[in-house]
Amino acid sequence: MVTNPKPEPMLEYEGYDLEVEAMRYGIADNVLILQNVPEEAMPAVYNASDLFVLLTKGGVFELTSIEAMACGIPILTTDASVMKYWLEQSNGGMGVKVEKKIPLTVVTKMLLHPNAFDTLGNYPALMEAIFGGSFFGYSCIPSVEDAVDKLKTLA
Repeated sequence: MVTNPKPEPMLEYEGYDLEVEAMRYGIADNVLILQNVPEEAMPAVYNASDLFVLLTKGGVFELTSIEAMACGIPILTTDASVMKYWLEQSNGGMGVKVEKKIPLTVVTKMLLHPNAFDTLGNYPALMEAIFGGSFFGYSCIPSVEDAVDKLKTLA
């Protein structure tokens, strides 16, 4: 066993300031940022939303995405995660092509304003119209920034 004789204390990662990021991308009026929601309240939160967004470069199993899908909420995620396979099977979401050069300086979890998609009809057609591609097809959104720009036009 190897030990560090002078361990450095781990600094807590604070993450992005989601309000600042929402303002930076001009979507602050259409985003509801919730923190510390009790587990029993989560179904109501999911059911009050139109879209669940989790933009990740990791390949982890995103339980929150599965919970949103279980509540019937469409998912927008990257093709770098295990969610790609769930969404391909369920037709429940849209993938963002991940490129190494893309900095993920965007709100990773956002609940859009409930009226954002009211006039646009069914979800698969909406995703194709907005993003110009089918679910995890080769013509997916080229970058996270493009996804944010296109979501802003809906507000």
